[in-house]
Amino acid sequence: MSVDANSYSWEQLKLGLFKFYIENLKPCIEIFLVVIVIVILFLYVCDYLYKDKYKVKWRVRVLRNTTGGGQDIFQKYWLWQINKKKLLISDLRNRNTQPFMGKAMQRKRLKKSRIPFRREIYGKND
Repeated sequence: MSVDANSYSWEQLKLGLFKFYIENLKPCIEIFLVVIVIVILFLYVCDYLYKDKYKVKWRVRVLRNTTGGGQDIFQKYWLWQINKKKLLISDLRNRNTQPFMGKAMQRKRLKKSRIPFRREIYGKND
């Protein structure tokens, strides 16, 4: 019994290829997800261990779109640096300044940065 090339439909071929790729890519995807979880946990642990060594050094940014050139003080941090964020917020509140948080800005511009996990805390400089 010979197999005719036209006896299989495109849907069966697509389904067969899909199953083949899923079966072969499933271990790679699982390993990738496990590595991501391990890296995130490692970064949180590093932040926890380093929390007593953080130093607060504020940078000053001049706003060019305001009359008189108002100034902001700001500090950048990574998304997983929860303890650094708490320290920066408490330092701004000790200065009687309302803290604002958001995505980090690009250097020398007031445009948002493209770095995905970079954040910024800023407040008005008196």
